[in-house]
Amino acid sequence: MSQPTIQPSKSEHWNTPPEVVERVRLFAGGQIALDPCSNEFSNVGAKVALTKEQDGLNAYWHELTEPGDLIFINPPYDKETIEEVAKRSLAIARLFYRDVLLLVPTKSDQDWFQNETLVRARAVCFIKGRVKFWDKGKVCKGGAAFPCCLIWFGSANSTRSDDNFSEAFSSLGRCLKLR
Repeated sequence: MSQPTIQPSKSEHWNTPPEVVERVRLFAGGQIALDPCSNEFSNVGAKVALTKEQDGLNAYWHELTEPGDLIFINPPYDKETIEEVAKRSLAIARLFYRDVLLLVPTKSDQDWFQNETLVRARAVCFIKGRVKFWDKGKVCKGGAAFPCCLIWFGSANSTRSDDNFSEAFSSLGRCLKLR
């Protein structure tokens, strides 16, 4: 029997479930520094939360955070946005020494996933089952229509390790060190 899935919706607020946010906070050491894709219903509780109206995806993330901080992004799930966020996350990690963690659909057939994620990310967690996102402060009835993963672009001077990643996220799914 198949699990029900989220159907297309007019909502832009597919918020990260509290159980995932709890694991992200654990990985962050208690405080998520920046959420550039926040909204009024967000469960993330980042130190700095930017909305679509504040153009969070195009903000200068490195100016809003300190080296070693964790930036968590659950971006809009259109192909172009995810691809751009993956490329930008890698650049922020490499150039400005921030750790960036993405919650995105697992799109192993896409160029951005093959060439940005599998080649350049430090670790990935393939979430078991379908994520039950929240919409406007309430859990959605079904799971996402696609599998999801957490991708970590760790900076060269990160205080977080691959073991920290696995400890934080192994309860959600299979964690793999990528480099």
